[in-house]
Amino acid sequence: MKIDIFDINRFIEINDCPEVSNPSYIEKNGLPTPDGIFSIELFGRPASYDRKTIFGYVKLNRKFFHPVVYKILKEMSRNVAGIISGTVYVKLLSNGELVEDDEGDTGIDFLIDNWKKIKWKESESIGRSEKLTLLNNLNPKEIFIDKWLIIPPFLRDLNLNSTRPKIDSKKSSGSSVVSIDEINSFYLKLINYSSYFKDVPSSFNFVHHNNIFKLQTTLLNIHEALIKTLDGKDGFFHKKLLGKITDYATRGVISDPPINQNRYSDQLVPFGYTGVPLSHAINLFYPYVSAELYNFLTAAINQNEAGITAEEVDYIKSQINMETIKKFLKEYIHSIDTRFRAIRIQHYKDPKKSYVLDFKYILGKPLNMTEILYMITAKVVEGKHVYLKRYPIENHHSIYPSRIKLLSTVKTKKISFADFTFENFPDMDFYKDIGPSTAFYDTIILNLGFIGELGADYDG
Repeated sequence: MKIDIFDINRFIEINDCPEVSNPSYIEKNGLPTPDGIFSIELFGRPASYDRKTIFGYVKLNRKFFHPVVYKILKEMSRNVAGIISGTVYVKLLSNGELVEDDEGDTGIDFLIDNWKKIKWKESESIGRSEKLTLLNNLNPKEIFIDKWLIIPPFLRDLNLNSTRPKIDSKKSSGSSVVSIDEINSFYLKLINYSSYFKDVPSSFNFVHHNNIFKLQTTLLNIHEALIKTLDGKDGFFHKKLLGKITDYATRGVISDPPINQNRYSDQLVPFGYTGVPLSHAINLFYPYVSAELYNFLTAAINQNEAGITAEEVDYIKSQINMETIKKFLKEYIHSIDTRFRAIRIQHYKDPKKSYVLDFKYILGKPLNMTEILYMITAKVVEGKHVYLKRYPIENHHSIYPSRIKLLSTVKTKKISFADFTFENFPDMDFYKDIGPSTAFYDTIILNLGFIGELGADYDG
């Protein structure tokens, strides 16, 4: 996502934004002032659609730098803030360079009047080069502003239940005033400072320069306060959009597939597929996997190949419930060591013993957690899709649906069971002497054709 500076006056004209001019935000009767930042007359009643969508504006009564431009200028030259505040005097050389000179000029009007003549120093810094490119591409209507927008009250509204002690030079009498958000405090300052320039449009004294500097700083404070509400993990986009909780989702590291095949058709993850590790697939399809595992275990107990008594069969069945299933799956997802173990149920008389559900009747040999869960999950995900997102989301390539290539161990084999063929069944026999640490694929693996479009790299 790219954000650019827009023409504020044009925005106000198109949206018919109302002017806010009163530095007081609440009247003695407790209602918002009619021309203030919480006005019902200008923005609509609380919780209404208008109050959520109508922007207001403050007339600044003279030209200032757009806060984004001012921030860039401050970063490019340490003298800019001093010039605007009237404490630093400079001279403009013929080559466009600004140099300090006690006999020179000062003030924001000097910078505005000589804007096209000033040449800001270039360097090999990529960041500085980008800032200069931005300044050179902006037109005067975007650089210099005489109005500033106020966001809809719904996003910063007055809360009459929130109060703070009233500040008074005398001893506190226990009275209090309504507390407001920081952004509203800045808006009130903006209205206060701008009112000074109604009667004094131009002057060269220290007070005048200082008031200009205060207003310019307040514009920057408003800009940074809004950025703070949008940016980072606690920002609006992350919490309200990117941070929405998905019931069944997984997050993993993206990696490219191993290149160890001689033919394109034999690659690990075909085009149009995403390689999803078994542990991640269990998370994605948890309700289906848990239900299938419950049915699977119940059917296995009914086989009763271990020669246990009917009383023990009833006990084991009673232990197979959704809490047990949740425990099995949680252990498998979070602990690699459990993936080589058999499924066990605690003995109903001796806590130190357990019943081992080995499922020999399926493939003629004991099966462990990985083999059982692979058989179940492979059937669950057959024909299903996953929705893959890579952050930051920059364009339509960052989000796409794909079919699932279920991944388990690196070494696999082909087996068939009950009219179902598993092309990539985990070859657990191969890892008997090696152990589980290097046995599994645990990253999201993409087809090579997708990696470049996602903006990912190939550094491994």
